[in-house]
Amino acid sequence: MTIRERLMNLIQFYFGKYIFSNILDHEYKMAKEILGIQRSWREILPEASFIFSNHIPFLDFPSPTFDKIIPIGGFTVKTNEKSIKLEKKWDDILRIRKKNVLISFGSNSKSVDMPEVYKKNLLEVFKSMPDTNFIWKYENESEGIARNLDNVHISSWIPQNELLADPRINLFVTHGGLASVMELALLGKPSVMVFLAVNISLILFFRFQFSLIKEEMLKC
Repeated sequence: MTIRERLMNLIQFYFGKYIFSNILDHEYKMAKEILGIQRSWREILPEASFIFSNHIPFLDFPSPTFDKIIPIGGFTVKTNEKSIKLEKKWDDILRIRKKNVLISFGSNSKSVDMPEVYKKNLLEVFKSMPDTNFIWKYENESEGIARNLDNVHISSWIPQNELLADPRINLFVTHGGLASVMELALLGKPSVMVFLAVNISLILFFRFQFSLIKEEMLKC
């Protein structure tokens, strides 16, 4: 690790500590007002016998740990074929063309809030590939953003886990959020990562997928 990487590691640690501590303090305040909970996470965490962490050690940065931390990364991902059922609506869409691309930037980075030039460039890419289906998680279906493109399917919600588990999905375009990274790792799906989230640095570290920064979407 270089001096620059160590400095960035230090900055990210204290920045993350500050951000998440504030979030947890705020959540405790609300829980105390609504549920009457008296003890905060600051009191409970040091006394915990075990801490279950949503990470997979083999897919994470090297870091110090101890035996009370139990990694359970990917426990939310459905991988059992018997428990994965794709609704008829999505099955019909995947049957239309042989190539299918799923696009979602998570719940925080909404596609509807994307600059217009990015949307326009994405639509131009979709238009240039008429033999490929594009399933795009776009939060305002009534906008009709892709009404003139029969190979683009807009939905404000998508069954991401079920779609990624389907072999007919050829590619996943994502912002690299934690849930998406876990699903990709466990379901073995190729992807293009758009640099919007911190988790993308983990992907770059392991050289898992092709990645680009959001400004490169201007050149699509």
